[in-house]
Amino acid sequence: MVMTESLENYLRVIYEVQLEKDVARIKDIIKRLPVKTSSAVEAVRKLSEKGFVVHEKYGYIKLTQQGILEAQRIYQKHKMLFKFFNEILGIEEKESEKLACGVEHHMTESFYEKLNLLLIYFRQNRGVLNDLKKFLKEGSNMNATLDDFKPGEVVKVVKVVGDPRIKERLMNMGIIPGTELKIERIAPLGDPLEIKVRDFRLSLRKEEARSIVVEKEW
Repeated sequence: MVMTESLENYLRVIYEVQLEKDVARIKDIIKRLPVKTSSAVEAVRKLSEKGFVVHEKYGYIKLTQQGILEAQRIYQKHKMLFKFFNEILGIEEKESEKLACGVEHHMTESFYEKLNLLLIYFRQNRGVLNDLKKFLKEGSNMNATLDDFKPGEVVKVVKVVGDPRIKERLMNMGIIPGTELKIERIAPLGDPLEIKVRDFRLSLRKEEARSIVVEKEW
């Protein structure tokens, strides 16, 4: 049975409300979703037509057995994604909730299984998880510069920083974000460095190399 992303969100929210109390109401839904009352009423009507909910007198909404099974499937995906974004990647709760809402509708069974295994792996290997969290937290301060690499290595330019005159010179040489560089040779004292940019070979001072933030090509 085809379900739109919007209806899946409504079904999940009704399920979440029913986990806390026996039945849901329209007002419970609009507290959790940024929608108008009329939109929520229409969505509940469609879910009722599909056999997922019963909309009783006085506004009570209750999931059918079919609705519970479908809602549980959606809820588990949402919960897993939220956990990954918030607890593993360290993204704050509001953004993690928004990301989970968007991704859950496109989550294939294969992706679900792999992500579940990844979360199990992290639970069983807390040291690895702590190392990952530390790396993600400090990552913005761990940028490597061109002078950190050895001859033969290929890197990609992330950004050019530092003295405006040096930045201008390097960019005029074609060293701009996204450019691939290959380190050809380094002088014994580390100055100069010879690099290959496209089909050109250039010589850079160490000061210039330190102005080029790069990442290693996989």
